[in-house]
Amino acid sequence: MKITDIEPCIKVTKEDENQEIGIYIEFGDQIRITDNDGVKTEGRFFLFESGFEVEDDDMIYIVLEDENQFSIGVSFIGDIDKIEKQA
Repeated sequence: MKITDIEPCIKVTKEDENQEIGIYIEFGDQIRITDNDGVKTEGRFFLFESGFEVEDDDMIYIVLEDENQFSIGVSFIGDIDKIEKQA
């Protein structure tokens, strides 16, 4: 067997008292991030940066519709969803 593709992505696990689900977000996917204060930001997943030390926050970077860049530490994310393309 030969490798035909390798897709870098992040896995987001969500859980409540009844279930656990995992979603995979690939670079370039449209996502909606809701921060811990309820503010929603939408854009294209651009970069994931791991913290260098244990106490450092991992960072998610997205490109907004106006092409500006937005970043947020994962500890400040209340929810994250992949936005499916409309047919």
